[in-house]
Amino acid sequence: KKAALSELTSGIKYYPQVLENIPVKNKETILANEEIKNKINDIDNVLGENGRLLVRPSGTEALIRVMVEAEDIEDCKKYASELVEIIKKINNE
Repeated sequence: KKAALSELTSGIKYYPQVLENIPVKNKETILANEEIKNKINDIDNVLGENGRLLVRPSGTEALIRVMVEAEDIEDCKKYASELVEIIKKINNE
């Protein structure tokens, strides 16, 4: 049975997204840090089924990529900003 694309995508919820790229000295050190791990876990728990968080090293640059999707753009900005601040603090230690 053929269906229009609009029919196939009618149940998909679209969320605002914020993507930040943070230059770092050592990607592995940042991602292994307990404060970062705890913050990622906290944000994941708050977002639950109503958002998504992705924190990963760039494969080609000395960057950590932080992507947050949530129902509200202000939540995206808030959670991304919290992680960026911690990453910058740890990077400068």
